[in-house]
Amino acid sequence: MSDARARTAAVARLPRRVEAELLDELPPADPRAVRARADLRRVNRLMGNATHLLRALDAVIEPASPRRLVELGAGDGSLLLRMARARRRRWPAQCVTLVDREPTVGAAT
Repeated sequence: MSDARARTAAVARLPRRVEAELLDELPPADPRAVRARADLRRVNRLMGNATHLLRALDAVIEPASPRRLVELGAGDGSLLLRMARARRRRWPAQCVTLVDREPTVGAAT
């Protein structure tokens, strides 16, 4: 077994811990929450997370369009929006569901 697979297997055995984040505690309009969501958008762009997620999806779904995409912890929905725009020709009939504790999806999204 490769070192990477061994590490992945070890992590998979760890018990799952779900903890509240700062954004779970703040009202959506709180200036700290607004800044934190802007920071998350920047981090996602800088890290190329939409591209990485699309490659991962491409590896596990059939070439045809998925009928539904659901994002848990979607925040303002900007990450899934970037993904949907990147695949709009290949996935023309997407039904997208954004799930989050706070209603932070803006009208533009």
